[in-house]
Amino acid sequence: WVVNLNASGANFSAYDIEYDNFGNVYIQDVTLPVGEPPAITLGHITIRKYNPTGVFLWSFILDISICYGDFAVNHVNGDVYLVGDFWTSSSINFAICKLNSTGLLVNSNQTQGFGYNELWRVKYDHCNNQLIIGSGSTTYPIRGAYINSSLSSLNTVNMIGVSDPLIDVS
Repeated sequence: WVVNLNASGANFSAYDIEYDNFGNVYIQDVTLPVGEPPAITLGHITIRKYNPTGVFLWSFILDISICYGDFAVNHVNGDVYLVGDFWTSSSINFAICKLNSTGLLVNSNQTQGFGYNELWRVKYDHCNNQLIIGSGSTTYPIRGAYINSSLSSLNTVNMIGVSDPLIDVS
């Protein structure tokens, strides 16, 4: 099957695709924000879920004014995780959020500073029921972390062996 996302423009892109064990397909697209805060045109991230025959099931839209990193799906239960560095239309800054299999926002982490900041890549570790993230910024020198699936525990990992490189991996 084929789906038309019905969006266009220089700032729009179909960004990524995922699946779960039931054959459902998740498509993520991004319309990037334009300008610099506070004078900015909001962009948005959309996650769309389709069943195995291509029937649309739900979408989740998050308005953003900064940037976005990645998403991952727990293939067993259909939970979706979005990571990045978000400034939303309500001025709430967070770096990770969790949607359940019906597309409802279950949890997000709004902690600033070391730990949840500029999370750019994510994969779901099905063996250990956790997220593996890669990150970096010019302010907070984390290289990677394991985050449990409820988003309540983060264990940082220095994967490159440098004490404080202040890298930005976006």
